[in-house]
Amino acid sequence: MKELYYLHGVRIFNFQDDNFFLPVPAAALARFTALRDSLWSEGIKDIAIAVKARPDSINREAMSVLDDLGVFRVFLGVENASERGLKNLNRRSSRAEIENALRVLNDFDVHVAYNLLMFEPDAIMDDILINLRFMERHIDNPFNFCRAEAYAATGLESTLRKDGILIGDYFGFDYRIKDRRVEAFHKIANYAFFDRNFNDYGLHYFNMEVDFSFQLLWRFYPELLGQELRSEARSFIKETNIDTYRCLSRIYDIVQNMDPEDQDMVRNAMRSMRARVDSGGIELRARGERILERLQRAWGGNTRDYLPLEKSQVDACLPSADGGPVPYSGIDSLIYSHVDPVGNGLFGMSHLPLHYSEFIKLMKQDQQERGVTGQ
Repeated sequence: MKELYYLHGVRIFNFQDDNFFLPVPAAALARFTALRDSLWSEGIKDIAIAVKARPDSINREAMSVLDDLGVFRVFLGVENASERGLKNLNRRSSRAEIENALRVLNDFDVHVAYNLLMFEPDAIMDDILINLRFMERHIDNPFNFCRAEAYAATGLESTLRKDGILIGDYFGFDYRIKDRRVEAFHKIANYAFFDRNFNDYGLHYFNMEVDFSFQLLWRFYPELLGQELRSEARSFIKETNIDTYRCLSRIYDIVQNMDPEDQDMVRNAMRSMRARVDSGGIELRARGERILERLQRAWGGNTRDYLPLEKSQVDACLPSADGGPVPYSGIDSLIYSHVDPVGNGLFGMSHLPLHYSEFIKLMKQDQQERGVTGQ
């Protein structure tokens, strides 16, 4: 982190680690405190970090230290708001812990995003309603929703196989939800929200991006942002969520008043709700794009003056082979670190997806320019 910070101007660190929070709260707090104190002792303070966390890991003591470190984004493993759903998914967390985690994180004013696996094999309509009420209570935080999927060698695969409802093979397992009304709800919602939930340009991911971008700019340049721009960003997130909540509530009413075995009725509902969801997303997407443009203009390419160290100065402070294993072998080991395919968004980032073939081409071009060989 020190080499990246001083030699390459890196200020944003994403801890893509499911166990960044240790299971024992005291151990997690000690870990975060040691990381903060070590970074501060090296003069590394003006950074932003993103982490993942289980709801039962979040407490004010740990978040206070992470706030010192510069946490601006937490992806929270909510998964389901129903106690039955949490038990069925073997989450080993409670709704009370979820509510507490969101309360604490919102008090620290960070970007919080979560996913709801509101459709699972044993879900009933009461569980769906509980999840809808949860969306309603937490309408300010961007989210996504989907079905719990079975993967090879998981507990869910084993359970579905034992229940005799597993379809397909490890290349792509499938199943039908046991409650026929919930299964009909899932079919309608999955078709209606497919682009909004799963497309590279999906509105739910875009909703997270707007909040992410705002919080990142707020972390580094709060003086550039006024209350009006904050209200625009927050309102966009809330209104996108409300539109999703409204459409899901409409599907709930449709399913409650239909014969779930009537496939013609199910298909008609799928088509009508798809049209409703897609049409509602057009204006929301346009509004979000305008907000990102305003954030970009507010930033205007501002950068603080960082005085880089010489590489020899940084090397002297990095662990040596004699001191134990060194998994990071230097910046040149990150062979695609300088590839910036678009780079015209906030902080030079792009919010457009990059096709893998284009990524490979740019990576090879970058290697050639820097004289790096190898695969």
